Amino acid sequence: MKRPFASSLLVAALLYLGAQPAVAEIAEGDYLPKCGGEFDLCGYVERNTEVELIPQQFERALEFSEGLAPVRIDGVFGFGDLTGNVVIKPQFDLAGGFYQGLAEVLVGDVVGVIDRTGKFVVEPQFARAVPFTADTLIVAEGDWRNGYFQGFEKLEGLSGFFSTGGRRVGLYHISKGWITQPVYNVMEFDEPSRGLIWATTEDQNYGPFGLLRSDGTWQVLPVYTHVQRLMEGRAIVRGPSTGLVFTHKGREIDSSGAVDRDGNLVVPLAFSFLSYWSGGYALTESDGRHGLVSPDGSLLGGRYFDEVERSESGNLPRVRDGEAWYSVQRTGVLVQDQNEGTVIASCPSGLTIREKSGLAEFSHPRLDAPIALLFDRKYQFYKVDCENPIPVSLNGKWGFVTQEGVVLTDPPTFDDIRGFQEGLAAVSLNGAWGIIDASGEFVVKPTYSELRSANGLYRAIKDSREFWIDGRGNEVPKPPPAPEDFARYLECQSGSRLFAENDLWGMLGPDGDVLIAPKYRALSCFTQGVAWGANVDGMSWCPVGPDGQDRQKPECRQTHYPYFKTHSYPEKFSEDPYESSVLWVRAFLDFGRGQREAPPIWLSDGVQGDASYSIIRQ
Repeated sequence: MKRPFASSLLVAALLYLGAQPAVAEIAEGDYLPKCGGEFDLCGYVERNTEVELIPQQFERALEFSEGLAPVRIDGVFGFGDLTGNVVIKPQFDLAGGFYQGLAEVLVGDVVGVIDRTGKFVVEPQFARAVPFTADTLIVAEGDWRNGYFQGFEKLEGLSGFFSTGGRRVGLYHISKGWITQPVYNVMEFDEPSRGLIWATTEDQNYGPFGLLRSDGTWQVLPVYTHVQRLMEGRAIVRGPSTGLVFTHKGREIDSSGAVDRDGNLVVPLAFSFLSYWSGGYALTESDGRHGLVSPDGSLLGGRYFDEVERSESGNLPRVRDGEAWYSVQRTGVLVQDQNEGTVIASCPSGLTIREKSGLAEFSHPRLDAPIALLFDRKYQFYKVDCENPIPVSLNGKWGFVTQEGVVLTDPPTFDDIRGFQEGLAAVSLNGAWGIIDASGEFVVKPTYSELRSANGLYRAIKDSREFWIDGRGNEVPKPPPAPEDFARYLECQSGSRLFAENDLWGMLGPDGDVLIAPKYRALSCFTQGVAWGANVDGMSWCPVGPDGQDRQKPECRQTHYPYFKTHSYPEKFSEDPYESSVLWVRAFLDFGRGQREAPPIWLSDGVQGDASYSIIRQ
């Protein structure tokens, strides 16, 4: 029996009156979209506290701008306000945020622009039509091209990941039409409301770029070969006007400088390299040494250092001169490092880690004196493990400090390490891997070319042979996947589960009721209010609503996968993309029900390597 499901459009039209902070007390920037529940519907929570502000009632909920947010209901987008009311009827295939009273929307394969009432001020006819000023758009001709993963599409404004799908753009007035022909490649400069944007009629990577006004005239003529957006009142530029050419990271580049918010060159084109302004300074380097550039173009302290750091917390910038770190006053005078003695982490065991002359100082009540030799500053503490020995590095070598402050190998001697698990850690010494215990002694001698731990065992490679060993070096059979490892391939959020009957797939709810009848060659879990099913007699994946019925929106798609891995592509099962995706997902599901030895795979595209995937579960 299918469970009842109230119309999401009706729910979205109701004013949310639950216990929540008054809308007037919360800025729109504090409204954070959050999705979940059985059908993966979306609402908004307060960004810092995660207190619910608008309940989860939309299929997609994007960021607020000018008091309105694009929300998707029954497969199409409208706009909701800060109370949860839908104030612009859902009717668009995609919608961007409002800017100066205008918003870009997609209808079919083309975009137009609406005002705050939902009325079209520019009919759908372009590939992109991005609000620039109150009456001017950045427009590209043709059909819209999606550059996002399926289900994550956006119409980004100029301050976001702005893309025209490789097309050139022109300026377009909402009532008068074209101001310029679409002949430009553009990049963000400042707040679009100021009506200035970097533009070139030539190559988008090399320019020359100038500052184009919203009326189509030049504020700054195209002269720069590289430009960046304004940050802290400065925008970095590179140009050939000085004739200076530098080598940076193995390639020749023009000299760098910076312009102010009106495009005036205020930092001369005299630097080999400049990185964005932050904490009042830009980074530069010369012959392997590093410097900090002030907004007036002067080099802080008048010289370069071995290493530099900027602060966004109000502290002075820091520099390393030789082995010692200092803070630097705006006059360039070196003073005692403000970070000296700062607590990096404190563990219940009594172990405390503090900044010490650019390294770290480990102290413990059982120690007569702190250990001030370890912990390379470049090693970042995302979360200190207060239960196991802590990885440390010095001069390119690795070791551990125990929770009692004992140094395992002093100084660090290992080439590489894996973290401790169950009292053991794989380490590499002189190019070979072995296993040490919590005392730092080898329990498995370093004779392997690779060791990786998994479920208390180790996948080993030696003499080009791959096999498995235990923590004492004994060869063991490859561990079979645990039953729960299979089951998770069929599990959906909030307890729903995919199931098969007569080799067709459906979905059961948390209480065992049939949510979706088993009639699809392959089926996905609910995401953004719909599941995706491959019909027996179809040639595309189509959406299935919470009522278990096929829907018209969002549009059917040629391929669908239960998750994505960036910089990779799915194993091919057929030359036909649709059929290949169906067979891939069926293999995924068959593994989940124990009818396949291994799940289908994603293959690396070689850009970032096998270990750097960012996984997005659908």
